[in-house]
Amino acid sequence: MYNLLNFLVLQATTSQKREGSAPDGSTFFWIMSEIVITLVIFIGVYYIFKPVFGKKKEDQEAAKESSNSEERLSD
Repeated sequence: MYNLLNFLVLQATTSQKREGSAPDGSTFFWIMSEIVITLVIFIGVYYIFKPVFGKKKEDQEAAKESSNSEERLSD
């Protein structure tokens, strides 16, 4: 009797679809879609914020000047 009750409870809990769980299809495709979506978001955010946090023109000019002065000193 106890085993039958356990079996019925187990069947009832596993047969119900939980909200927010993976779709009924293959788990592999679900995981791959999550990875692709995450990569697209990270790449998009990178290209959006790259100009904001990238090197400024003044920094690039200062780096060129310092490298030119180092070359002159080494000669």
